Amino acid sequence: MAGRLEGKVGLISGAARGQGEAEARMFVDEGAKVVLGDILLEEQGRVVDALGDRATGVRLDVTREEDWQAAVETALSSYGRLDILVNNAGIFPIEKLEETDLELWNRVIAINQTGVFLGMKYAVPAMRRSGGGSIVNISSIAGLIGSGMATAYHGTKGAVRLLTKTTALECAKDNIRVNSIHPGGVDTVMLDVLNPEARQASIQVHPLGRLATVTDIAYGVVYLASDESSFVRRLYRAVGATPCGCPTAWQHKRGRHGGLPLRLVPGPLPPGRGRKGEAHMAYETFTLERSGPIVTVSFNRPQKLNPINEKVLREFVAIAYELQEDEDARVVILTGHGRSFSVGADMDALSAGSQATVQAQLTDTAKLRLAKLGWRAMDEWERLDQISIAAVNGFAVGGGVSLAMACDFRIAASGARLWLPEVRLGVPYMWGSITRMINLIGMAKAKELIMTCDELTAEDALEVGLVNQVVPRGPGLCRQTPQQAAHGPAPDKGVFQGPDDQQGRRYYLCRRPSGLGLHDGRGYA
Repeated sequence: MAGRLEGKVGLISGAARGQGEAEARMFVDEGAKVVLGDILLEEQGRVVDALGDRATGVRLDVTREEDWQAAVETALSSYGRLDILVNNAGIFPIEKLEETDLELWNRVIAINQTGVFLGMKYAVPAMRRSGGGSIVNISSIAGLIGSGMATAYHGTKGAVRLLTKTTALECAKDNIRVNSIHPGGVDTVMLDVLNPEARQASIQVHPLGRLATVTDIAYGVVYLASDESSFVRRLYRAVGATPCGCPTAWQHKRGRHGGLPLRLVPGPLPPGRGRKGEAHMAYETFTLERSGPIVTVSFNRPQKLNPINEKVLREFVAIAYELQEDEDARVVILTGHGRSFSVGADMDALSAGSQATVQAQLTDTAKLRLAKLGWRAMDEWERLDQISIAAVNGFAVGGGVSLAMACDFRIAASGARLWLPEVRLGVPYMWGSITRMINLIGMAKAKELIMTCDELTAEDALEVGLVNQVVPRGPGLCRQTPQQAAHGPAPDKGVFQGPDDQQGRRYYLCRRPSGLGLHDGRGYA
């Protein structure tokens, strides 16, 4: 069976080890011939020997114009064409602004930024003669957000992103695609500059609880290098989670940036590989289905009534990141498998109602971890451009109610129950649930429900304004969606979020008798 890169010739910089080596090996496995460029000639030689006659090595200092000319010429003389360029070489100095001298600044620019420019400058004419090609620039999540360190690195990686975009427009007429990938933390020697504490901290902020591997990144590079991405241009794709919350594994999308085929394909997604040419994350605690522009996200722990733990929240965040990058989806429905929407925190003691046991299980560390994850989950869900609808199909308790309130609308099945038991159980309210409830139903009614811990039927919730609609229970619950929302113009949801004040509090526009006002959860501004 022919590989995905059969008959193609690629040139990869920084290919002697780490991510570049993984890309070279995967290229050869997929049928390509590869020119490996690096200044680490001994390590490069071992890789070339392992790959056999489908690989050639050249000395490539990416800051030297003559080295790039020679590397491209090697591809043409050895294999007759050039179809793929991967600008992978780079360095990662962590110095902050005042610690960065001019010599270091210029060196980082020369390698990380000028190297990309030179690679494209000399690869494009060769690709044009071959009838087209694909350029993949490895940028970084540091090209999208700041970190308070690595000043020069951030500057160069941001430059690579925009250089990619403008070159993609320039080269489109020649059938040359240009895209960039923005990895988060990847487990390579580049991270050796971090001390053990910093390295562990970088792991803990990933929703999957690990760094990306070089193979995770290489799969994305192969896709962009292959003909499967023939409609993809100017893509910037984040891979690997970071403190700002970027996706944790390679995910495909088709959106405003040219986009890859969305991983949310029609029907339920099994673990592993999707359709031909598509790779996707395998969620353990959720299922995702797509029907045209409507995506249904379902809690998938029905045996335990869909409780929420750290893994659920991490996957919920990852799904939100994925949806934020997709413009094909217009409506997102959140619901649960089985007879429950979500019963909130995953603690066996909840069923026994033992206040002491529940408090004992929620250690300070666990509280902090759940609080941070929950806040991130709520924030990312509320940032969705799509209209979000909670289809409350059964029990919604505690954190389950909070997640429902983070949606734009709530539709409840007749017979559903909503309950906020935190006061009775002696555990804290987290994730902004009090603020959201006040915004939805007003201060007086919110106080009553929170302090009395009254359980609400679907009809009760409709009466107080906690849900927007009650519909008959059944499989049609998730279809009770306004079709104009799915097919009409996308609303600008940003108009519903107010500004931050000088103390950093986020305000939300909410309705009160005198009209729209600003509320921060403690009182109207």
